[in-house]
Parts: sequence; structure tokens; C-alpha cells
Amino acid sequence: MRPDLVNLSRAERRVPEQLAKKKHVKFGGSVSFGWLSNDFHEDGYIGDPTGASPELGEKLFSAAVESLCEALSEIKSFKFRE
Repeated sequence: MRPDLVNLSRAERRVPEQLAKKKHVKFGGSVSFGWLSNDFHEDGYIGDPTGASPELGEKLFSAAVESLCEALSEIKSFKFRE
């Protein structure tokens, strides 16, 4: 990780308010919907990095690597017809 390359003074919250206020139809909500990142902002940036920290980044990165490794192990165990 390279926290020295991160400039949090430039971080800004970009969560579409029309979705953030919904109960079901929102990012991570119970109802999925199709969208392109530039549907919400011209540069395609969506999210809220304002609460980021090196510690949180390391935790999220480690969890993502662990999930990927588990998924690859599952794929490796597939039994295909010959």
C-alpha cells in the first residue's frame, strides 16, 4: 500500500442523493438496477472516500484478496465432464 500517494484533501463525497435516500433501490440495496458510472457524474467517479484512512484501506484490500483467493479455490474445485 502507498498511503503517501493519497491526497485526501481532494476527496469529495459523490453519492447520488436521489439514490442515497431510497430504502431499496440504491447502491447495495435489495433491488439491483443497471447503470453506468457516468450516468451520475461526467467523470464516472462514484462513492464517498472522505472517511478513508491507511488502516481502512489495508483492511479492505486484505478482505478483497482473501475473498478472491477463496473464490479461486472454489473455481479450482469445479468438476467438469470429460
